[in-house]
Amino acid sequence: MSRNSRALRKANNELEHRVKSVDEDALTNITVYLRSSNLTTTQQELVRRDIITMLIDGEGRGQTAASILGKDYRAFCDEIIAAVPHMSLTQRILRIAGMLSAALAVACVCLLSVGIANGYADATLPIIVLPLGAIIQYAIFGAIAILLVWQLTRHAFDIFGSQHASVHKIVVWIGYGIGVVAGVVIAIWLREPVLHMHVLVGVLIVVAVSAIAIAIDCWED
Repeated sequence: MSRNSRALRKANNELEHRVKSVDEDALTNITVYLRSSNLTTTQQELVRRDIITMLIDGEGRGQTAASILGKDYRAFCDEIIAAVPHMSLTQRILRIAGMLSAALAVACVCLLSVGIANGYADATLPIIVLPLGAIIQYAIFGAIAILLVWQLTRHAFDIFGSQHASVHKIVVWIGYGIGVVAGVVIAIWLREPVLHMHVLVGVLIVVAVSAIAIAIDCWED
């Protein structure tokens, strides 16, 4: 996230406190939905600022979010998003790369922890050992995390705005649960060591991947 985007987000977070509690859920769902759009982070925050201002002004006239924005918040957001210039192909690639590198950084930290724990238990430190199952497990967990973020943002109004549990919701969450269980079972089943490295090499990999993720996040705008 660029410095400008970070400043806008901070200002919006402060401005959001002026929205009445009755409209907070609507604003939260709108904000989450904007995160899934093809807008840059700066554009998302500019749109968010305009919507917050509309709500504050409308509430000053005694209106609610439904009367200001309409009852279909998704349609309202889609109309605004369509009117704003979307990300370029390069920016889209950077966003995907940033998400993947962030997930990879977290997975590397987890795998490094597993390797250190195994190395301590087997008295192989400073050489760490990683079993095949653990690598596959965190690859699955990373994929689930990315899909979950997409699901929660793209379908914010369906997941958070509806009070009843649809068959689709139940199937989706069962699918995520099966994925988590599968990852755990694979980690337990495939214990054969496939990767040996010095702990400092593992630390350098974590630092490098994390630096790449941070750099992409700053360049995305």
